[in-house]
Amino acid sequence: PEPTPPPVATAPDDAPPPVSPEPTQRRAVRPPPEPRAPVARPQDPALPPATRTAPVLARDGVITVFAPDRTLVSGEEENALIVEGGVVLQHIDRVGGRTVQLSAERAVVFLSPGPIAETLRMGPDDVRGVYLEGNVVATDGGYTLRGPRVFYDVATDRAIVLDAVFWTYNETRGMPLYVRAGAIRQEAQNQWSARRVVVSNTSFAEPHLSLGAETITIERSERINAPDRLIVDARGGAFRLGDTPVLPLPRYRGDLINTPLRSVTVGSRSGRPLVRTTWDMLALAGEEPSDTLQADLLLDGYFSRGPAVGADLEWDNNEVEGGAFGYIIHDDGTDRLSSGARIDQDNEVRGMILFENRWRINEEWSLFLEAAYLSDETFVDAFFPSLAVTRREFASSLYLRRLDERSVFSLEARGNFNDFTANQYLLQSQGFNVERLPEVRYSRVADSFMDGALTYTSETSLSRLNMRFTRPRLSELGFDTSARSRAGFGLEPGDSLADQLRMQGFSQSPVARFDSRHEITAPLEFGALRVTPFAVGRVTAYDDNFSDFAPDENDKHRLFGALGVRLWTSFQRIDDGVSSSVLDLHRMRHIIEPSFTIWHGESSRSSDTYPVYDTRVEDLATGTAFRAGVSNTWQTMRGGPGQWRSVDWLTIRTDYIWSSNDADRRSPVGRWFESRPELSNLGEYATADVIWQTTDSIALSSNVIYDFEEDDVARVSAGVLLDHGHGVASYAEVIHLEPRDSTVIDFGARWDASRRYSFAANAVYDADRDDFQTMAFDIERRFPQWSLDVSISRDRIRDDTVLAVRVRPAGASGLRGSGLVPGLRAASEERGGVRSAWPIN
Repeated sequence: PEPTPPPVATAPDDAPPPVSPEPTQRRAVRPPPEPRAPVARPQDPALPPATRTAPVLARDGVITVFAPDRTLVSGEEENALIVEGGVVLQHIDRVGGRTVQLSAERAVVFLSPGPIAETLRMGPDDVRGVYLEGNVVATDGGYTLRGPRVFYDVATDRAIVLDAVFWTYNETRGMPLYVRAGAIRQEAQNQWSARRVVVSNTSFAEPHLSLGAETITIERSERINAPDRLIVDARGGAFRLGDTPVLPLPRYRGDLINTPLRSVTVGSRSGRPLVRTTWDMLALAGEEPSDTLQADLLLDGYFSRGPAVGADLEWDNNEVEGGAFGYIIHDDGTDRLSSGARIDQDNEVRGMILFENRWRINEEWSLFLEAAYLSDETFVDAFFPSLAVTRREFASSLYLRRLDERSVFSLEARGNFNDFTANQYLLQSQGFNVERLPEVRYSRVADSFMDGALTYTSETSLSRLNMRFTRPRLSELGFDTSARSRAGFGLEPGDSLADQLRMQGFSQSPVARFDSRHEITAPLEFGALRVTPFAVGRVTAYDDNFSDFAPDENDKHRLFGALGVRLWTSFQRIDDGVSSSVLDLHRMRHIIEPSFTIWHGESSRSSDTYPVYDTRVEDLATGTAFRAGVSNTWQTMRGGPGQWRSVDWLTIRTDYIWSSNDADRRSPVGRWFESRPELSNLGEYATADVIWQTTDSIALSSNVIYDFEEDDVARVSAGVLLDHGHGVASYAEVIHLEPRDSTVIDFGARWDASRRYSFAANAVYDADRDDFQTMAFDIERRFPQWSLDVSISRDRIRDDTVLAVRVRPAGASGLRGSGLVPGLRAASEERGGVRSAWPIN
């Protein structure tokens, strides 16, 4: 039972106010002590019980009372000092320097018998207890206790606050913390206990999102050169929405701020409900948040498929960085694939494991490890579709590299645990993966000879290569109708890419390959004109002549050579008279950079007589080609006085590429690589690239490739990015690809309406089919304690609709700083085809 507050004695109305520090003699009744329930001492060594080394009020301290109205009630066994009219009691630890300040409307200070100093300054031995009531606040600067009634039992070194609020601030996360309870007991200077507790990060009396617990013990642990840590031991807990418990929790021990729940997503996919949750493993284990490790536990439920569990790890301690992602589901549902196919699963256990790590051995040496395993050929397309489109090759490898200013040495062993490829661009281009068991490579860049007259670059490799074919039938990959399989591969659903590759002469037998490329350049300057002749020599040798692939060829080696020359110059003109407030122009510099390259390459063996293990080795262009182009750049100044900066206001680059008739045309869309013309897609075509930073709020870009051989535009794209101000931004892009007769428009917008609300939408429109491929809408509502994200998306290709409602507590963030594992983070954010949010790309 809560104690009954004592009667507070007051002076008669006609009594004169005290005019000296000498208190008036009155009688007061000490409040009965509250029955003390035994405080459970947790056994966790991370949370030791309070000791006398950290008392509530230090024994070496001084207590000072400040109040306008003071009355002294003396007795033989105990004195009582009654203070009113706004009371402040201050305790100063003369050794540690800690100050505890208590303020209230009125208070009773219970004293040992004897005289009282006129200054009302006393030691803890002189004070037996302090009772305060009326908007009581106790604080030491690191924490604050607030309640209507507080009693400090100085003799037994305990304190109790009724109808209490405990308040503190986490410096690491920049977030406040509030603990509310019917009664909070302070067991020591740095330890509190309570029953029937509500923990939140808002001062609202009824928080929207909170953590409830039957019993709780809190300890504030001081750390050297680091913010103090709050440790909690809570039993009988549950997450609550308002007053309703929604998610029970086991006993929780650990950092009070580091709540284990990171996010909850509730939604549906094609009308079938699903729940996704992300938990902080360190918080669940009672460990302190780490600056070098983030570990998330993924617990998901697909009501039409089955339960799923996963883990998302990321680490970075300067020398070692990396990540791991694993996900497994007991699946009894239906895959909706990017081809439009649907494949039923019959209680299958499916999943994937991804791992990557980089160890910086020293300034020059690094070791990279990578691993990938997929349970089946459609898992990624069904659950992580963005990875199927954008992720680098799913492979397992060990890569050792030495890197200095001029050279690179590497040793790589790369393989694949699966007999299929989940990367859609590899599946629809070559249909196999290449294993390197192993490959040794050594490169040198720009070695200078003869006082800079010659520059030498080389790259040499020795490899043992093996093709890993995609074995499953096309129907198993999601191309289950003749229309789908023929559109993608020109084959029937029952055909296998592995069988088709064998029929074309490809082999899975290991092949040894030696390749060495050497380039010499001789840079010359004639005033503003730079002329750079260059020569390339390359030898590639195999232990196989590939007679099954090209029966008429018997050579096991290839010699390649190329000669060329590059010319470049630059002109510029500055006009200080240019000024426009509308276009934000202040002065103008026009830079003109004409350039020209002519190149001729020859090979002892045609590239179409080799199976292509690497496009940079086997697939080399030959013949004669030249490129003529000019780059125009207009620069202006922006920013205003004291903040002027140079800006490329408008950049236009145009090129014309011509190739001889004996040059192989390997792609309907031309592309020129200036550093290595032998890797270019040759033909006769022109390109134009435009980037126009109209203002700081408007940016335009465009790219056009015109094919003179077809007398038509091969590819064109144009886009705009707008910052409308007031938190509104939008974008739009149109892409037309003539060889596929495809026109796609991608557009979207985002509006940060206020600190609480954000809205976003984007869509992809297929102009040829007059239909939307995808549409997505997102609304975010930010609360003081949490954020709510509601999104809905529609994928017409998959015939799939996704509705997701995501709740994320404030402060639920982690490491996420390593640039090594963007693919793993994307996997964590997108599970079951559901993205956590729909940001503008």
